[in-house]
Amino acid sequence: MSKDIAPLLKLTNLSVCYGKDENKVYSLRNVDLKIAPSECVGIAGESGCGKSTLALSVMKLLPKNAQVLNGHCYYNNEDILNCSARALQTIRTKKIAMIFQNPMSCLNPFKKIGEQVGECFKIHTKLSMKEIQNEVIGLLEQVKFEDPIRVMKSYPHELSGGMCQRVMIAMAISQKPDLLIADEPTTALDVTTQKDILDLLNELRVTYKMSMMFITHDLAVLSKLSDRIVVMYAGEIVEMAPVDKFFKEPKHPYSINLIKACPTLRGVKEESLSAISGLPPNLKDIPERCAFLPRCTSKQSICEEENVSLKSIDSRLCRCHFFENTSSP
Repeated sequence: MSKDIAPLLKLTNLSVCYGKDENKVYSLRNVDLKIAPSECVGIAGESGCGKSTLALSVMKLLPKNAQVLNGHCYYNNEDILNCSARALQTIRTKKIAMIFQNPMSCLNPFKKIGEQVGECFKIHTKLSMKEIQNEVIGLLEQVKFEDPIRVMKSYPHELSGGMCQRVMIAMAISQKPDLLIADEPTTALDVTTQKDILDLLNELRVTYKMSMMFITHDLAVLSKLSDRIVVMYAGEIVEMAPVDKFFKEPKHPYSINLIKACPTLRGVKEESLSAISGLPPNLKDIPERCAFLPRCTSKQSICEEENVSLKSIDSRLCRCHFFENTSSP
C-alpha cells in the first residue's frame, strides 16, 4: 500500500483473547494492518491463527467470551471498537459488510430469501415495499441468478450451498459497502462453484470499487484475487507483501512451507507435497522469541536467544531474523 494513500481501514496494535485467567487464549497479538480504498488484501494461515477473529474484530462481532486487550480499529479515522451503537449500525452493512463461512447457518430457515435480502433496505432506506422488491430482484440478477423471482420466493433449504452463498453476497453488497470482508466464503463448495463465486466477487469488487479483506487457507485463491498477502501464525502477522513478490520469493520460513504444501502452486506434478512438521502452538502457552521456532527447519542460535519483530524492507514485512537472506526453495 502506498504511503501517500489514506487507508480505508487501519488496525493498530490489536490484541484479542478468549477466556480468563489461566484459561486465557491469545487469538490476536499486536496486529497492525492497513487496507487502502479498492485494495484486496488476502489473509492466509492455518486454522486457529486468528484470521476469523481479525474479521470479527473489525465488525465488532466478537463473542462474549472474547476481550480486546489493547489496540484500535479505525474506519475512515473513526474507532469502530469505541464507537456508539448508532454509529456502529451505520458502519455495518452500509460501510463494511461481511460474508461468513457457512451460508446455511447464517440464513434464517423460516424466512424466504426475498425477505432476508430486503431486510437491509428496510433498515437503511425509506423505500416502499414494491421498490424493495425491485431492488432485491436486481441484486439476485447481479449475483447471476437466472430466475431471481423463484429464488426470492424460496426458503434457504430449497437452494444449494453455492446458491445460498450468492444470496449472502447479494445481502452483503446491497448497500454498496466500501469494504467487504469475505471469511472463507468458498470452503464448503465444490471446485466449479468455488471458481464461480470467486469470479463473481472479483467482478463486484471492480464494479463497486470496493476494498476487500479475503480470508482463506488456500493460497492459490489469493494468488488470483489479492493485491497484497498477509500471512498469520499464532495470532501474529509473520509476513506481508505484494502478491507478485510474495509468490515469486516468499521470505518467512512458514510462508515458504505453506506454498510447498499447496498442490495448485507447485507446478511440477511429480513432486510430492511437503507437509509442515509439528503442530501450531498452544495459544495458552505461545513459545518465546518466535512462535514458529519449534517447527522451523532454518532456525539458528540467534532464534533461541533474541526476540524477533516485524522487519521492513521496501514494500515487504517479515517476522524473521534472516529476512534479508531468506529465499524460496
